[in-house]
Amino acid sequence: MNIPNFLTTLRLCLAVVIFALLQQPLTVGLILITVFLFTISAFTDLFDGYLARRLQLITAYGKIADPIADKALILSVLFAFSRMGFFSLWWVWPIFIREVLVTGVRLVYLHRGMALAAEYIGKLKTVIQIVTISVCFITALCRLSAVSSVILSTLNILMYIMLVAANLITVYSGYLFFSQLKIKQQ
Repeated sequence: MNIPNFLTTLRLCLAVVIFALLQQPLTVGLILITVFLFTISAFTDLFDGYLARRLQLITAYGKIADPIADKALILSVLFAFSRMGFFSLWWVWPIFIREVLVTGVRLVYLHRGMALAAEYIGKLKTVIQIVTISVCFITALCRLSAVSSVILSTLNILMYIMLVAANLITVYSGYLFFSQLKIKQQ
């Protein structure tokens, strides 16, 4: 197994571990551990593709596993926070539907020998989703700490603003993906 594929596999495994940890009763220590693991996972997303291209180690496994690992990481954490009552599951469904549809179409095209590269908007979407999750982690830490109600209320508002932003850019990037796909097919 080459380094980029190892990083992708690590991200997929860490997504499962993070989700499992977030099913436990929350403590400050548990949140800090999950933040640490999430940060490592997010950085593997930056480096696996870069290393694969740079070292010319692009593999069929990497092409398939990388987008799945990305989505597993983001969705598992969002589902976990929803399950903990931070926000309704309805905030996660648009992201879930877009990610499954776009990844599914990409995998079908990959099976046909055509790779559909991620556009800038897709990369921006991922960054917004990671920032949203980071705000959720900060909110969780503050809920467990003795912070003022003003700070906690502000963080809750910020969390919902980020959820709106994440949903809007996720749905918009899905719209652009399918619009551009339709143009390519003509």
